[in-house]
Amino acid sequence: MGISRGDVFLSGLLTVVILAALAGLWRPLLFSSVDPELAEARGVPVRLLGSVFLVIVAITVSVAIQIVGVLLVFALLVGPAATAMRLATRPAQAMTLAVLLALAYTWGGILLASISPWPVSFFIASLSLGVYLPVRFLARARSARGIASETIAVSAPRRPPQEAHHA
Repeated sequence: MGISRGDVFLSGLLTVVILAALAGLWRPLLFSSVDPELAEARGVPVRLLGSVFLVIVAITVSVAIQIVGVLLVFALLVGPAATAMRLATRPAQAMTLAVLLALAYTWGGILLASISPWPVSFFIASLSLGVYLPVRFLARARSARGIASETIAVSAPRRPPQEAHHA
């Protein structure tokens, strides 16, 4: 509503450029994100990649902020990714889940705002937080139980295998 056709065109163009840059940097960026020391030892320019990624994120935020605002950029950039990191076991799964969560928060926020007097941004931020908090606390409880069960399994005395008696 408050964005011109020129801004839409520029946003679309920058989106294509950003996606192309991320596609080109995908493997070394993932490698340097997972294990920066090993990536650097293998010759990946970790510092340069970090700087380039920072510029990509800055361009993404500057494009998105014109359309959705500061609160929603934060809620849609951080919330879904933080939730997906706790639920997924692989990077591609986490990214796919983060995008799906961001879409679900956006559509849910629009739907809830259409039946209430409160703004869309309130609902999107609330949905993002409302999904993240239980996931975080359930993941923490699950990992605590995992550690406790490992401790029990390690500290429990081992019984010698019983010999089978044949008649």
